[in-house]
Parts: sequence; structure tokens; C-alpha cells
Amino acid sequence: MIPPASEGWDTVVFLPGTWQESFRRYLVQAFARGMRGLGNVLCVERPWSPFRSLVSKTRRYGGQRLSRPRVHQMEDNLFIVSPYVVLHPLVADYLPAFPMWNRQWLKRQLAQAFGQAHWRNRPFVVWLFHPFQLEEADLWPKNLLVYDCYDRYDQPPEPVNALWKRKLRDREKTLLTMADLVMTASRPLQQLKASQGFDSHWLPNAVDWDLFKAAGNGHLAMAGDLSPIPSPRLGFIGHMNERIDFELLDQLAERRPLYSIVLVGSLGRVTQASNAAALQRLQKRSNVFLLGPRPYDQLPNYLQGFDLCLVPYADTPFNRCCSPLKLYEYLASGKPVVSVAIPEIEPFNDVVTLVRDRSRFPAAVDAELRRTPDEARKQERLRRAEQNTWDTRARTMIDWLSREEVLRS
Repeated sequence: MIPPASEGWDTVVFLPGTWQESFRRYLVQAFARGMRGLGNVLCVERPWSPFRSLVSKTRRYGGQRLSRPRVHQMEDNLFIVSPYVVLHPLVADYLPAFPMWNRQWLKRQLAQAFGQAHWRNRPFVVWLFHPFQLEEADLWPKNLLVYDCYDRYDQPPEPVNALWKRKLRDREKTLLTMADLVMTASRPLQQLKASQGFDSHWLPNAVDWDLFKAAGNGHLAMAGDLSPIPSPRLGFIGHMNERIDFELLDQLAERRPLYSIVLVGSLGRVTQASNAAALQRLQKRSNVFLLGPRPYDQLPNYLQGFDLCLVPYADTPFNRCCSPLKLYEYLASGKPVVSVAIPEIEPFNDVVTLVRDRSRFPAAVDAELRRTPDEARKQERLRRAEQNTWDTRARTMIDWLSREEVLRS
């Protein structure tokens, strides 16, 4: 049973995917820690379709009964519910009555999962992340709506058609109008929303300092599968898809055959022709090591074994508005960082080597590797990381919400 908190407010977070797929889950976890004793945080995963699961033969949380959703308790006041719908929303949109049935079925499951009695006499916040969650904005009675805009959704890294973009922009405009609190993950996103006539609060990504600082103190064991890989190791950690400049990495690997390029993370779809061709070449090079995804709590062990960390993003509207999560994780390791020029990284140019001319990327890596070890610069990287933790971000968000009259009354 989900216990009612003694004061404050309760928050329902509608995730854009599963818990593991949601990049801002670290902020949600920190937010829940900050709300202990003040309110519950209830995360609703993107609804799944049992028919799709039967085809793919996968089930969330394993063996889930269709009679009621399963509630998974993560922490004292943090819960995750994995609801389902009759028909996948993308299919249901084209069939009369199915969207309404899905909506009613989802409301019923939420009532079962949370217990409406806990919400009747307390302020209630709904937290959304994406314009395509617009229908969820009024799925449950609320006192305040939060829209957390963490990417440039209308310029995704993968190709989309004009109709999809137009629909997304219309939905986002409606969501921005409805929201009581809008948060943006980067300054360019904040400026973009301002140009559209909407105020927002800047809340960039951050780092799990307690986890990643272990790589910065030099006492952490290096990941075992890095041992056979010769130094210097140039490392990247993160999901790899259209947003990565594989041409840049391929040129680096070709021009510096004695450098080992280590890529840790899942490999997604890459459709842009020249970038896809570069990825194919990259995969064949003897000095490139694609290790695949690793558990999150093991990432500091990989950072421990890197000599230098890379941010090789493509120059796209999407990336120019991003807040690179890996930046803060790299800084917490104390390791040198070479990055393409991205607006959100500009304020860190005293501790990160920024490359504006991509043809000079290999030379920038050379210069950083030749640099005399600078303990003061390393300590500054660690200090900057410690200033940008998820707990700090969560406290800022809780402070914004606590100023809302509807939550104080």
C-alpha cells in the first residue's frame, strides 16, 4: 500500500517510456528523496499493450496479471506503476472509440494502483515530459501541471515526416499554455520557448555524484574488459544513434591508429547515409572497440580506465539544444574531456577542451593527451561536477513548486 505523506503534496510523474528508458529518472529519484516526509512520488510508465506483448513475448516486471497493474516500490516514497491499454495508442488513434476506451481503462488502473483516498485532501502535481503526453495532462485531477522539456522534440535526430512535426508542435503549444511550471534542460531551449512567448525555468542535467566520484578519487578498479585494450583509451559512454557524429569518430580512428577508441553504450538506428557509412567503417577498424551497454552502476569503472573522454555529437538543431548528461559524469571522473562545441558546454570551457572546427578534433585530442598532468585542473573538474548534482537540481525544483500558491494553500 502507498502510505499518505503527512504534509506537502503528492506528485504523479507520467514517464515517456519505461523507467529504464527515461533519461530524467535520475532527477525523479532525487526529487523523491527531497520529498521524503512531504509527499509521495508515483511514476506511471508509458502504457503497454498486452497484444503487443503476446507478439514480442515480453512482459514488464514478468508475469504481470492483466486484472490490475503492478506497483513496484523503488524507495520509501517512490513508486512505479506499469499500466496497459487495450490497443497501442498509435493504432488506437485510427479507430473510433478506442482512444476513449484506452483512456477510461488507464484511469481505472490508476485508481486501483494508487487509491483515490490518498489524493482527495492533498495538493496534487502532474509532471509530464513530452508533447505526445498531452492527453495525460488531465487524466487525473490535479492542482498543478509541470512540463519538463528536456530536448528539442520538433527536431529529433532521426528522420520524421512533416505531418508528425506539425502535430507535435501543435501539441506542445497547447501543453505550454496549460502548464503552470515549464522547465527546460538547456539555455537554447529556454530561449526558444521565450521566442514563442512562454517563460520557463532552466534545469539542466546533472550527475549522481556519490556514484561517479569514485572514478575521480583514483581508488576504483578499472572495468576488466578494458585491460586488453591498449592505451591511450579515448572513451565515450552513452546511447549511440543519429545524434553521434560517426564521421568524426571514423576520421579520428583513421588518422590516429595508435589511439584506442572505446564506445560503451547501446547502438540505435542510424539512417543518414554518410553517417551510416562511417559507422560501418568504424565497426571494422582494429582500434575501435564497441563494448555495448553496461549497467549504470558500472560506468564509473569504465571511466576509471579512460585516458580521455569524448563528446562527439553531430552538429544538428537537436544537439545544439541538448544538455549532455555525460558531461557531468565525465567531470565527476576527473578525466580530461574533448568535446565538439555545444552551447550548454560553453560555460565549462575552462575545464573542457571545446573544438569548433571539427577537422581539428584529432589535433585537440593530441594536445590534451600531451598536456602535463594538472592536478589543479582535475580538482576543478571535480568541483564543478559536485556543484551539479541531481540532488541540487531536485532541491531547486522543489523550491519552485513550494512557491506556487495552489500548493501552499
